[in-house]
Amino acid sequence: MPLMDEFKEERESIKSAPPKEKLEYFWTYYKWHVIVTVVSILVIVSFVTTILNKKDPGFYAVVLNGYAGPSSEDYVKNMEETLGLDTSKEQCLFDTSVYIDFEASDQRSMASAQKVMVYLSAGELDVMIGEVSTVQHYAYSESFADLRDFLTPEQVEKYKDRFLYMDRKIISEKAEAMESNTTYNYAFPKDPTDPSTLEDPIPVGINISDCKDITDNFAFATPDLYICPFVNTKHADRVLTYIDSLFD
Repeated sequence: MPLMDEFKEERESIKSAPPKEKLEYFWTYYKWHVIVTVVSILVIVSFVTTILNKKDPGFYAVVLNGYAGPSSEDYVKNMEETLGLDTSKEQCLFDTSVYIDFEASDQRSMASAQKVMVYLSAGELDVMIGEVSTVQHYAYSESFADLRDFLTPEQVEKYKDRFLYMDRKIISEKAEAMESNTTYNYAFPKDPTDPSTLEDPIPVGINISDCKDITDNFAFATPDLYICPFVNTKHADRVLTYIDSLFD
């Protein structure tokens, strides 16, 4: 008997078979079709759900070389309310995944540095929180805003004793070295909190070492912490509100 006829005969016989046999027959011949279909549906549903539930960063803080504490999740939720975020569309992010050892070239440091560069270029980042030795690397890459132009006059007066400075002279010398294609080696200022020791001081950070909102919710290797607004933040008003909230 030809194979096609056998197949037709088998299908005819299964029509009168008990439900259990019908199920076994179906599963034998069509199980892979079912599995592939189900998996495809799950992937599509997952993708659509992710897209629909994706929220834009309404405030993005890079917590450089820091670790989130057990209460940090509640802190982030409170900040969403403080900053007036529409939580159906926006979210508050304190990114503790960024770890960079500036003395090494390990894979984690390189990946973190690349992440910061990409997000910074896209204007997604608002502030960096970190130790003085780490944030200075980004200060001399001209990543941070001049606080004299960024803060309100009242905030400048209020926080000026807490300022962290970079020296514009170093930036100028670096630019000149690049233009002449020569190597320029520089060292960070010994006391970046004292503008009198710098030739052309620019305030780029605010000392928040005594702000319990940070120290109670995030851990760092040293307590010497600064917050630095990124030069191209899209949420300047929220950054100003956040800075005040740290001290209020």
